[in-house]
Amino acid sequence: MATLPLDQLAASLEGDVHLDDLARTIYATDASEYQERPLAVACPKSEADVRRLVQFAAEHGVGLIPRGAGTSLAGQVVGGGIVVDLGRLRALHGLHGAGENGGLAGQVLGPVGFGEGHIDRNL
Repeated sequence: MATLPLDQLAASLEGDVHLDDLARTIYATDASEYQERPLAVACPKSEADVRRLVQFAAEHGVGLIPRGAGTSLAGQVVGGGIVVDLGRLRALHGLHGAGENGGLAGQVLGPVGFGEGHIDRNL
């Protein structure tokens, strides 16, 4: 895979993008026994950040791994793509225009919160 412009992604978001080894190691696991270090960890602060992450992933062919509290018992929130920590968001009201090829275009997501499972039901 070609080098991804992750520093450019970080500069384009209101939230944070962690590229350091410590953050990537922390997010390499959940409550399961599975471990895989992600390329980066993104902590969006807004819907615009989430849209930009989806756009970046589509443009560069990289997977997004949505994460809430990291309590998965079967490794669903670990992977080699970009972990998207949704803990800062209170709600996603829509991702209209996120992609022409099926993506999340037009999908309306409900409140985001630990243990509520709204994101998992709608992805």
